[in-house]
Amino acid sequence: MKLRIHDGAAAYLKAERAYLARFDKRAASVMIQQVRQAMEMLQRFPHAGQLLNAARGVRRFSVPPYVIDYEVVDGILGVLIIRHARQHDPDIVSDQTDNFEDL
Repeated sequence: MKLRIHDGAAAYLKAERAYLARFDKRAASVMIQQVRQAMEMLQRFPHAGQLLNAARGVRRFSVPPYVIDYEVVDGILGVLIIRHARQHDPDIVSDQTDNFEDL
């Protein structure tokens, strides 16, 4: 299954990695690796996340302390939002990109 990352989700990962790296470069690397592994798992098991919006098929998967909101459309896993679980739950938007490899 192909993976596409929404621009906002990719920007969040980059910002979070930069923030963590200021204090602990290893923690920043571990965070990116954990999220990457979760997305790879979701590509194999796309129904693993909790269904949030049945009409749109939006699901949420937890990678403590982060959450990933995603949808599967036409065989593409679209990551809509990645955020820290303590942060406000943003509105889900639908434009996507495949720039995860740039992280």
